[in-house]
Amino acid sequence: MREELNSVDRSGYVYIEVSNARAQFVHHLNKVGIDNISQYQSRPRDTGIQILDWIKRLHYVEGSERRVDLENSTYLVLLYSKKTCEFQLYQYRCDLFIADAGQFNWSVPQYVDKDGNPHYREHLCGEKNGIRYVQWFWAAGHLKFFPRVQDAIWTSDRFTLEPLPSTELTIVDKAKAYFPEQWKHVCDDPEPIDLNR
Repeated sequence: MREELNSVDRSGYVYIEVSNARAQFVHHLNKVGIDNISQYQSRPRDTGIQILDWIKRLHYVEGSERRVDLENSTYLVLLYSKKTCEFQLYQYRCDLFIADAGQFNWSVPQYVDKDGNPHYREHLCGEKNGIRYVQWFWAAGHLKFFPRVQDAIWTSDRFTLEPLPSTELTIVDKAKAYFPEQWKHVCDDPEPIDLNR
């Protein structure tokens, strides 16, 4: 995710967007009687448990249909820092994200506006031992996890990528450069293109 590598240094947590399937989340919540934002705000524990339950089911259904070995599967997360142009990979066990939802303290944070009136925020938080692990946004439907860096089973060193060649090249220029022999056979212009120009 863009710019999230900077926050890892400050917080010690990795940002992972597990799903942004709002329609499926809302459909699942509607089936269990959580069908509007006020119910979601007044029943944060039920909502959090149902959201993680839906993710568990999705893992198992997709895993069985596609014959995926979930016990040995992992999440591989790539984070990026625009400031330093560095990347870093973090690997986490899948079951880290489908833990027992009842372990979390679920809440919808509140804030007070300039007139002193309390309002609910639009996100649900799942915390454990005072640490926010899960965040779900009603409006956008984004489900986010924040596992600790030290819980990763593997972490790469930070790295940079080779700069991309000039973006002034057309698709035809790229085809000539990548496939010079084939280009000679099908076109009248056999002159090769330098991608680094």
